[in-house]
Amino acid sequence: MMVELNADNVVDYARSRGWIGPSSARAEWLSGGVSNCVLRVEQPDCDSGGRGEALLTSTVHPRPVRRIIVKQSRPQLRTKQAWFSDISRIHREEDVQRLLVDQLPGAIPRVIGSDRDNYAYAMEHAPDGVRTWKEMLLDGEINLETARTVGRLLGRLHKLNLDAPHLADSEVFRQLRIEPFYHRISEVHSDLTPVIRPLVNAMIYLPCGLCHGDFSPKNLLIAGDLVWLVDHETAYIGEPAMDVGFFFSHLLLKTIRRPGWRAAMLGVTRAALGAYGAQGDVLERGLAHLGVCLLARIDGTSPVDYLPSERHRDAVRRLGRTILLEKPSDWETVLGWVERTTVELEE
Repeated sequence: MMVELNADNVVDYARSRGWIGPSSARAEWLSGGVSNCVLRVEQPDCDSGGRGEALLTSTVHPRPVRRIIVKQSRPQLRTKQAWFSDISRIHREEDVQRLLVDQLPGAIPRVIGSDRDNYAYAMEHAPDGVRTWKEMLLDGEINLETARTVGRLLGRLHKLNLDAPHLADSEVFRQLRIEPFYHRISEVHSDLTPVIRPLVNAMIYLPCGLCHGDFSPKNLLIAGDLVWLVDHETAYIGEPAMDVGFFFSHLLLKTIRRPGWRAAMLGVTRAALGAYGAQGDVLERGLAHLGVCLLARIDGTSPVDYLPSERHRDAVRRLGRTILLEKPSDWETVLGWVERTTVELEE
């Protein structure tokens, strides 16, 4: 039977696994995601060296601080609508993280330890001062070099030629992306089903590269020049164009949230697009996925939490539907639609 981890028992658990040493430690829940239990374990008084340590120099504590992140799957995700997924997805996340840490040096935190029986693993903690790119963008902190770094990272991810046949299994991706995004939008906007169905078929039956499945600002940790990508449980060998639509939908949703910031936010989008690099027709195929993902973050199982105004939500619905029905072949056309949408929202 799985030991369910929490802030009260994770210190003893991590110590029993050899992930931390014998000195005193404290733990706390970390929020932000919906699919896993995520806990920080910290030992302020530890000495350097030893097994399974992620030692960082802290600006708060005068001595080295050992901190690790412990993640464990949960069968029911934290959303208002019922959403379930196989807890073995944590194994996929750990495997992908181990695979990518050497493929994308400096962009992926290393795995410290694993407990497959309890569907948990530990990883190194990010440096002090790290923030999610989502938080920074919502606060209006616009840095085009960060946008270019993120765009290049997505391009590097899609260029990887991985010998990983175990990533061909798309079951977790189906549970966490196809059902709550694509199938749900087909139910809510049934007239779009003929457009959405081919996208689903391609994601399942026509694998052409690595798809991360959760490449979004909330999973990009930023600290100065450091950009870390986390949360890899949805990755599989499938349709990388889904990543393109998914990622850029987040940037455009944040543009619509603050119409007055449109010039800066559209600059972020253009910088990331330009840095992504030529990947065949992936960018063009990503436009249809952009339309679905925009609608999914309004009418899907897990809507965004920063667009409470129905006027803004309707604007996103119109934009997503227009992309799917008019099928533009270039991103500048779509960015023009976004600009007009934000102007109308300001009137």
